[in-house]
Amino acid sequence: MSEPVGTVRPTRPRHLLLAAALGAVFGGLVLTATQVVSGPPQLPWLGALWIGFIALLVAGIAWGARNRIQVRREPVEPRQAVIYLVLGKAAGLGGAAVFGGYLAVVLLTLPDLGAPGPLQRVLVAAVSALAAAALSAAGLVLEHYCKVPEPPDGESGGESDAGDGAY
Repeated sequence: MSEPVGTVRPTRPRHLLLAAALGAVFGGLVLTATQVVSGPPQLPWLGALWIGFIALLVAGIAWGARNRIQVRREPVEPRQAVIYLVLGKAAGLGGAAVFGGYLAVVLLTLPDLGAPGPLQRVLVAAVSALAAAALSAAGLVLEHYCKVPEPPDGESGGESDAGDGAY
C-alpha cells in the first residue's frame, strides 16, 4: 500500500547520523584547509552563543506547538503546521551536521592541546557542539509535537491518520 501524497515521516536516526558524518567530514576539511592556508583558526565564542540562542528559540517554538497541538488540541492552519514541521526537521538535521563539524574540530585539535591556542579552540568547539546537539534535539522535539494527536477516548477519528506516525 502506498503512502498518501504529501505524507512526511519522522526523521530517522540514520539521517541524523549521516548529517553528523557529513558535517564532520566538512568540518575536518575546512579545519585542515584553514591550517594550511593561514595557520590554525581561532574560533569565536559568538558562534556558540548564536547556536545556543537559536536552540532556545526552537525549543520555545516547540513548547508553544506542544501546548497548542497536543494539550489544547487547537486547530492549526495547514501553512503554520508545515512551517513548524519544516523548522523542526531543518533544526534537527542542521544541528546534527553542525554538531559533527564541531566534533571534528575537537577531535582534530586534541593532539595539539598543550598550547593555549588549541585549548581555546577545543573549548569553543566543544561548547558549540553541545549547543548544536541542543539545537538538533529541540528540532526533533518540535517535529514530534507536529504529529496529529490521538482522538480522545470515545471519539471517532474518522479517516484521520492519527497515531500512525504521520504528520
